[in-house]
Amino acid sequence: LWQCMKEASRDIEMCFDNAHHSRLLATLARRCSVLHYSGHGHPTFLPFEDGMGGPNWLDVQDIKELILQDGLVPFKFVFVSACHSGLAGETFASAGVPHVVCCKQESELKDTAALAFTRSFYLALLVGHTVKESFEQGCKAVRATPYLKDPDKEMEKFVLLPKDGNHNVPVFSAKSIREWPKPPRKQSLVSAKSSRRRDSRSSLLMSMKGKSVMALGAKNSELSVRNMMQEDPSPTVPQFFLGREVDMYYVLSALLKLRKRLVTIFGDTGIGRSSLACSICHYINERASTISDIQHIYFIKPKHGGRNVSCRSLLRQ
Repeated sequence: LWQCMKEASRDIEMCFDNAHHSRLLATLARRCSVLHYSGHGHPTFLPFEDGMGGPNWLDVQDIKELILQDGLVPFKFVFVSACHSGLAGETFASAGVPHVVCCKQESELKDTAALAFTRSFYLALLVGHTVKESFEQGCKAVRATPYLKDPDKEMEKFVLLPKDGNHNVPVFSAKSIREWPKPPRKQSLVSAKSSRRRDSRSSLLMSMKGKSVMALGAKNSELSVRNMMQEDPSPTVPQFFLGREVDMYYVLSALLKLRKRLVTIFGDTGIGRSSLACSICHYINERASTISDIQHIYFIKPKHGGRNVSCRSLLRQ
């Protein structure tokens, strides 16, 4: 999505947020035009986060009650990028959203197909194509994806709702700009280095408005858009860091729910203690809007190895 925005270079504001019910309400309050949800799917629920490392399973009625507003259309367009999201998509449509893209209720999306569709769809939508044209572009991209098994079947999993709606209209009509995101006016000659966007295993809300970003500095602006506290809070998590979500939850629960001041991760050498700590640092850092009790992250490695390194000596470093 970030790359699509840079390639389209339109005067559109975008922000990332984690999928928390309070952030959904904040998105409504800001009158954003577009809502993009990305996360794991469920036949009867849309998984959100509870703000403490755990899930908050919202059923379709909960979602409808959150987004319904008297006489107002909550969003111009909603994309529910999740498996089994047909029921959630129909819920947004029944709440008055004129254009909704989702997955068939009985289907599971493949990551490769979802990525191909999303890239082509949003690029077309951002530069001013109609919703129908953009949807067709996304379907063509899925069909043309190399090494994708049965691409026609994968393409048919995407649904545009309401089925009888008029989708021959654009969502954006923003003017073209030289660079996205726009550099601050007083520092336009200073080039900002973009931080790398890491894949998140948790739910994500992304909202867009047809309005330019106004910020104090290029780096601070990008951190704010990405919902991050700071840049690079710890070393990068290993590429194949898988299957440690339960361990992450235990540590996050101790920190955020039980409010423990000191949590120790222990285990045999090479089991992945540092990798687990790095992953937790990045998880917290990417949730600046909901994990407000933590203001800054310091990742300190001892200068000298050994088991007798004290916490006091680490803090002094």
